[in-house]
Amino acid sequence: EYKVLRDASLKLVGHEYKHTNGTIYRIDRDMHDLIVFMVGSSLRPTTSEVYALQHKDMKIKKSKGGTTYLEFYVNRKNKPMIVQTLQTSYYSYRDLCERRKDYLPEDYVFYPQYKNRNYCKDVCIRQFGELLIQTDLKYSQLKEKRTLYSLRHTAIIYTLSQKGLDQMEVCARADTSMKMLKDWYYPSSQMDEKLGQFLVEENLTI
Repeated sequence: EYKVLRDASLKLVGHEYKHTNGTIYRIDRDMHDLIVFMVGSSLRPTTSEVYALQHKDMKIKKSKGGTTYLEFYVNRKNKPMIVQTLQTSYYSYRDLCERRKDYLPEDYVFYPQYKNRNYCKDVCIRQFGELLIQTDLKYSQLKEKRTLYSLRHTAIIYTLSQKGLDQMEVCARADTSMKMLKDWYYPSSQMDEKLGQFLVEENLTI
């Protein structure tokens, strides 16, 4: 579903739609980059996190293994912290910079044309909502309404599905608690992982 949404956000660049207030809006290319960036960073779609990022905040780094990633400081919900992203976030930022070669250090990374970041957030909510409608992904299998926060949930669940990661480190990097991890994210991350074992054991009981 994430891949469907990611790919559609490219195909639907320029797609126009009418808001309930009668205004015509269209999906921007920044929406694609925002989606990829958020899943690679676990940031919240808030004015203090992803919408607060400016180019002067971004540092491009390489790990000892040669993986390129981004590092930046941000005021998160629970505390100020340094965030290190997956390589995919670097790719989305690299593509964004290629499109906007004349950016200034003080420019916002995403949707810089909107100086009022609360309004920027509203624009992104509308564009993402239209994208969900166009891809028939407005609701999850549990009938939960999806929002931009769903990208953060996807990021954390994806991270937890990787083998050998310390859960405490996942909590720290995502700025969440062990209780949230165990109650909400961990069960979802293990559902498909444990499916094969479940099916084998279930078959033995028949």
